[in-house]
Amino acid sequence: MAPDSVHIVVLSGCSGVGKSIIARLMAAKMRRCANIEVDVLRYMVIGGLVAGSAGTRPEYDLDGYREQCRLGDDNAVRLASGFAERGFSSVIEGFDDDRILDQVVLARSFSGSVVKTVLLTCRRDVLSSRWAARGWGSRLPAEMGQQERAFLSVCSGSIDTTTGSAGDQADRALRIVFFSSDSNARHGSG
Repeated sequence: MAPDSVHIVVLSGCSGVGKSIIARLMAAKMRRCANIEVDVLRYMVIGGLVAGSAGTRPEYDLDGYREQCRLGDDNAVRLASGFAERGFSSVIEGFDDDRILDQVVLARSFSGSVVKTVLLTCRRDVLSSRWAARGWGSRLPAEMGQQERAFLSVCSGSIDTTTGSAGDQADRALRIVFFSSDSNARHGSG
């Protein structure tokens, strides 16, 4: 379902909105495409891991947590750039770096590729239930809405994952990537 140009798709949104499954479905429908899960890269750190699910909790080592998040994002950029050099597109899932807010800086990271960002959202009560089902508690971070609004202002488009199938949502995201003419699409330059 993809034109011949190399696309870098940055799929963002808070935990529980469906990024992982939607990213995999998108990548499977694109010609020559990698799926890069930033969380997998972050959790490659074993000794000294700072995370809510294992190791030291982020509130006890905020700088360490931020460093590991940035490391995962940086490695995702390197992987996607490497794939792009060989003619492969990438869907980067979970990239929450501040570079997403500066689309020009983000595009510079991917020389010669079309860069699009898609924000996944979900109604708060449904998201709270999804968090509780994962054992994370049902209390959502207060800053979540603020981050969502900031990302929405620069994204190519957004999709509400409250209802509908992951397949339909992946198709909607692909339409944003390939068929929307938005001012936030950027072409990387070397």
